[in-house]
Amino acid sequence: MLAADYTERRIKLFNLLKNKNASILIYGRKALKRMPTVQYPFNQFSDLFYLTGYSRPGGALTIHEKDGKPYSTLYLPPRIPYEEFWEGFRTSF
Repeated sequence: MLAADYTERRIKLFNLLKNKNASILIYGRKALKRMPTVQYPFNQFSDLFYLTGYSRPGGALTIHEKDGKPYSTLYLPPRIPYEEFWEGFRTSF
C-alpha cells in the first residue's frame, strides 16, 4: 500500500461531510492485558488501519479542513524505553 492510497481514502471520507467546519476524530485500540505481564493478541481498529495503515496499539487520527483542503494528523503514543525493552520498538515521532 502506498501513502497516497491512505491519503486518498482520508480525503474521500472528509468529502462525505456536509459541514466542512466539522472534524473527524478516530481513536486507535489500546492493548488489552490478561494479566499485568500477558497481553491478548492485538488487532487495530479496522477504520484507523484502513485510513492510515497504522497497526500498533494506541494513536488517534484527526481530519479537518485547513486552507480549503482536508488536513489529517496522526497522533501516536510516546515511546517508553522500559516497555519497549519487553514489548519491542514502537513507532513514534
